[in-house]
Amino acid sequence: MTASPSFPRRFSLVFATMALLLGALAPTLASAETKLFVVVSQNGEIWRIDPTTGAQLSSFPVVQPQLPASRPGLAFNGTDLFYTDENHSVIQVYSQTGTLVRSFAKPPGVEPGTGLGVSTTSLFLIDLEGVITAVDPLTGAVQSTFQIPGSSGGLTFAGSRNSIFASLDNAIEEFSPSGTLLNTLPVNDFFSGLGFSSSSNTLFAVRTGQLFAFNPDSGALLAGYPVDIVDPSTGIRVPKTGGLASDEIASVCGDGQVNAPGETCDPPGSTLPNGAICSASCTYCGDGVTDAGEQCDDGNSNNDDDCRNDCTLPRCGDGILDANEQCDDGNTVNGDGCDSECRIEPFCGDGIVQPELGETCEPPNTDTCDANCHNKEICNDFIDNDGDGLIDCLDPDCVCLPIGRDPGAIRFAANGGDDFLTVHGSFEPETPINPLTEIVGFLLTNSKGKVYEVQLPAGTLHQGGGYFRFHDANAQRNRDGLARVDIRFFPSRHRYTFVLKTYGNFAAATEASMTLQFEIGDDSFVNTSTWTRNSKGWVLKLPGEG
Repeated sequence: MTASPSFPRRFSLVFATMALLLGALAPTLASAETKLFVVVSQNGEIWRIDPTTGAQLSSFPVVQPQLPASRPGLAFNGTDLFYTDENHSVIQVYSQTGTLVRSFAKPPGVEPGTGLGVSTTSLFLIDLEGVITAVDPLTGAVQSTFQIPGSSGGLTFAGSRNSIFASLDNAIEEFSPSGTLLNTLPVNDFFSGLGFSSSSNTLFAVRTGQLFAFNPDSGALLAGYPVDIVDPSTGIRVPKTGGLASDEIASVCGDGQVNAPGETCDPPGSTLPNGAICSASCTYCGDGVTDAGEQCDDGNSNNDDDCRNDCTLPRCGDGILDANEQCDDGNTVNGDGCDSECRIEPFCGDGIVQPELGETCEPPNTDTCDANCHNKEICNDFIDNDGDGLIDCLDPDCVCLPIGRDPGAIRFAANGGDDFLTVHGSFEPETPINPLTEIVGFLLTNSKGKVYEVQLPAGTLHQGGGYFRFHDANAQRNRDGLARVDIRFFPSRHRYTFVLKTYGNFAAATEASMTLQFEIGDDSFVNTSTWTRNSKGWVLKLPGEG
C-alpha cells in the first residue's frame, strides 16, 4: 500500500493544537443523522462518505463533458443533489442514488467556482469574482445577486441557521442570504468545498483528499479531524476532491413545514385555525400534546371540561363555574361577593344587611342607602340615619334653609313641675307647602344631643283666623305637653312665621349654644344661636333687643 500524501506540516500543527484546545467545545457528530457527499473530481464521481471517518459509503458517476472538472460544485437539500462544474452550462440534479432527475441552464455569464448551496427557495452559485447568484432551484430563474470579496471557492447553505458559509484565504465567512456578514471563522486555510449538516450543527470542509469538521460558531477544528478520504479500490487517499455537500436543509422548526419531530405547526408566530399562535418550538395550545409551559392539552375547543382552551387546568378565578365552585367571578379577590376560593360571600347588594361588612342598609343606590350599603342621612326626620352623630341639618349631607327670626325662652319650673319653651321664627320655603296636609316638627339640640323634639302628623293643624294652628287648652291650663303651634303666611312678603309653646322637661338645656330645626313638608330650616342664661332659665333675643 502506498502511503497517503502528507498534509503540510504547518497546517497539521495548527489543526492539532486547535483540536486539543478547542475540540471539546465542538458539537458531537451524529453520523446516523448526517448525510455527507463529496465530488471526487479525478474519478468523475459523487461519493457519499462517513462524516466521522471519511470512508466511502456509496458512489455514482456524474454526466460530464470531455474536459475534466477542476472546480465542481455540490449542494444537497436532504432529497436531491445539485451538481455543476466550470465545463457545464447546466445544473444537474441527481437523486441520492445517482439518478439524473433534471437539469436547467445556468445564468448567462456565470462561470461557477467550487461552491453551490441550496435552501428551500434558492440555489446559490459563486463565480471566480466572488459574486453569488441566487436562482430558482427548479427553473434556474435568477432571483438576486451579491458579492463576497475574496471568495471563489467552497460555498454551502446552512438550513438550520438560514445562512451561507463561503471559503476565503485563511477564513470562512458566514453571511445572511442577502449578503450581510454575520461571522468570520479563522481556519487558516483555503477549502475547495464546504458542506453544512443541520442535523449535527457541523461545518464540513475538504482539501486535497482530506475531510475537516469545524464548530460553525467559533471555527474550532473538531477533535479527530482531519481524516483522509480514501479510494477503497486502491487504499490510497484521493489526491483531489472538489465540492462538498451535507444535509443542509434539516427538518427543523421554522422551515415553514410541519416535518420535524414533535412539530404540530410551522412557522412560529403563525395563527392556527383555532386562533392559537404557533410557539417558538413549533407547537400550539390545542394540538393535543402537553408541551412545556402548558398544564394540559386535550386538543378540543370545549372550554368547560378538565382542560381550558388556554391549556391551563380549571382553577378558581378563571371565570368558569366548575362543579366544585359556588361562584367564579374571574378573579381571586376577597370582598367582591365571590372569595379567593370561589365561595359565595356576603356583599353589598345581596339584599341582606351584613354588619360585619360595615353595612347599615340594603339594597344600595336608593334614596336612603348609598352605593356602599351605608345609610344616607334623611334631612327631615330628626334621626341620625347614617350614625355619624349629626342629626338632619347638622349633617353636611343635608342642605337646609335658614330660620329668619327666632327669639325664644326656656323657663325652668321652680316647684318641680314642667319646664316651659317658647320659640318664634320666620321661614321662606323653596317648595309649595300646605300646613293642613304636611308633617310639622321642631327639634332643639345642643352638643350633647336632643333637648326637645316634637312632630305633628299631617292634618294636625287647622285653619282659622288667618292662621294654621294647633292649640291644646288642657296642656296650656295644666302646663303639661304641647300647648300651641301657629303658622301664619304673609303674602306681601312671601314669608311664613311660626310660634311654638310647649311644656316638658328641658333639663338637657345646659349649654348656651343651641340649634333649632324646623321641618314642614320636604323643607327643613335651621338656626344655631347662643342663648343667654338668666335667673329663670335661658333666653334668646333678636339683635338689638335689650
